[in-house]
Amino acid sequence: MPRPFHMPPPDKPSKVVHLPIPILGYKIVEFGYHALERMEQRSVSEADVLKALVAGRQVPGRQPPGKTRIRWNKTARLRIDVVYEKMQDRLGIVTVIPFGGGIARR
Repeated sequence: MPRPFHMPPPDKPSKVVHLPIPILGYKIVEFGYHALERMEQRSVSEADVLKALVAGRQVPGRQPPGKTRIRWNKTARLRIDVVYEKMQDRLGIVTVIPFGGGIARR
C-alpha cells in the first residue's frame, strides 16, 4: 500500500511552512521530499514556489488524480510549473519544474 503524501519515509523528510496569509485557502504548505530535491537540483527557491501558487495559472490537460499543475512566468525566459495536491489542512507540493533559462540543455 502506498504511503500518503504527508508521511514521507523517515530518511526523506518533508518541510512544513506556516504562512501568515493563506494561499489557495490554506495557511500550511508542505514541501514533499521529492519537491525539495528537485528544487535544490533545479535552483528554484521556496519563495518562487509560493509566488507561483499565488500568481500562476492552472495548466490545462490531464494530471495525475488529485494533483493540480500551475504555471508561473517568472521572467520572459523562465517559467516555473508547480504540481500540488490539496489535502485536508494543507497544500502538498509534489514537484517543481522550471523551463527556460534555468535548465542547461545537452
